[in-house]
Amino acid sequence: MREKKIQAVLFDMDGLMFDTEVLYMKAWKKAGEKLGIPIDDRFLLPSRGMIRADSKKLFEELYHPSIEYESIIAIRQEFLEKEFEKGILCKKGLFPLLNYLKTEGYRIVLATSTPRERAIRLLQKTKVESFFDDMVFGDMVEHGKPAPDIFIKAAGKIGIDPKHCLVLEDSRNGIVAGKRAGCRVVMIPDLIPANREIMEIIDAKLDDLEKVIIWLQEINNEINTKDVVSSKEAK
Repeated sequence: MREKKIQAVLFDMDGLMFDTEVLYMKAWKKAGEKLGIPIDDRFLLPSRGMIRADSKKLFEELYHPSIEYESIIAIRQEFLEKEFEKGILCKKGLFPLLNYLKTEGYRIVLATSTPRERAIRLLQKTKVESFFDDMVFGDMVEHGKPAPDIFIKAAGKIGIDPKHCLVLEDSRNGIVAGKRAGCRVVMIPDLIPANREIMEIIDAKLDDLEKVIIWLQEINNEINTKDVVSSKEAK
């Protein structure tokens, strides 16, 4: 039997699996309003996919070091807790893709910048935790995305060379991290469209997670699906 070119899939979480990025942006703005800080896209866009330490550094550079970062995080978290209680919306195609990967014997690893406690809560609430063979969280690495550490660690946990891993991402930071790790990278756009820079990095841009199934079949089984998936096509 021919060895699969892709043997494992490494999942980002927020904005890729769950429709949570909009909530996070809203929470940041709400917390900022409460403390009189106009948090805007200068922080919100580049901080997507960052671990907390990097987010804090950027926040203090853009605003003021004297502003207590942990205070604004606490207000933000209070807002998020109320929103999470209303339910978490899974992105289109998540369950069909996870079921396909399990059936076909792919290894599945979560590689998220989100801290462990919050990530586990979302995974349990959406009933997807059991699909994953292993997990890497933002508080498990020293250098967050766009550094490659989180994906290198994820691949190492299952003993598979990064070149045989597919990274699924929606943010620039995650995409760059995946490529630096030596993985193939597919973008499923969420809040930010694929610009020219991103299109030069990624292996493909797909509309939703279910289309990853066909892309994997094309890569591993060499079937002709060029009319079905959009690869390297900037809008």
